[in-house]
Amino acid sequence: MWNIRTQPGTQPQLYPILPIYNGGHYLLLPPRSLYVNPWINAEAPRRDFIFDLSSTAYLPLRRFDNGHSSLLTPTRLSEAATLPALMCLRIVCDMIPEWPIDIDARNNRGSPPLILLTNVLSQIYKHMQRQILREDWEKLSLIARQEVIKQYTQRCTVAGSIVEQERASGIKQVDFLQGKTRMVGLLLDGEVNGLCIMKLIVTEKR
Repeated sequence: MWNIRTQPGTQPQLYPILPIYNGGHYLLLPPRSLYVNPWINAEAPRRDFIFDLSSTAYLPLRRFDNGHSSLLTPTRLSEAATLPALMCLRIVCDMIPEWPIDIDARNNRGSPPLILLTNVLSQIYKHMQRQILREDWEKLSLIARQEVIKQYTQRCTVAGSIVEQERASGIKQVDFLQGKTRMVGLLLDGEVNGLCIMKLIVTEKR
């Protein structure tokens, strides 16, 4: 379980951090200056966290032992993404470093200026679903273009009833991940001018 949640119009509540529960066992973590929420901590990835960045819908899921899945609850999504909670964050995926994801909670309306789990997940999904520009395409080698087209075709093929809509939306950033569209989590990667940098870790869908 995590230990900071926010409710509209209230201040975040802090609780002792150790131990952290993670998918059936407890982790005794060494002291450090910043902790990542267990749901998105790539150092100890959760097997029950399923988040496909290529999906046609925003669906951060928890998978249960019986094979069923459900959306992460609003209460869970309202947890802070880190402890201490951050106001600004940059997320970079090594596969597409030219498209960093910047999150600034100071723009939030009606809630404390803290980055929540929902902010991280929704912004990552939003960016991955963003259509690329013509100049992005023109920079690619022939081999790179062939791989991107392959991923674009596969993504559209499994789009079901909205396959034509997906085709019309064109190539997206997620098509540059070479099929590694399942989010594993985030890793701390230092800071630049006081801005926290994290790496987005992805893997192939199971």
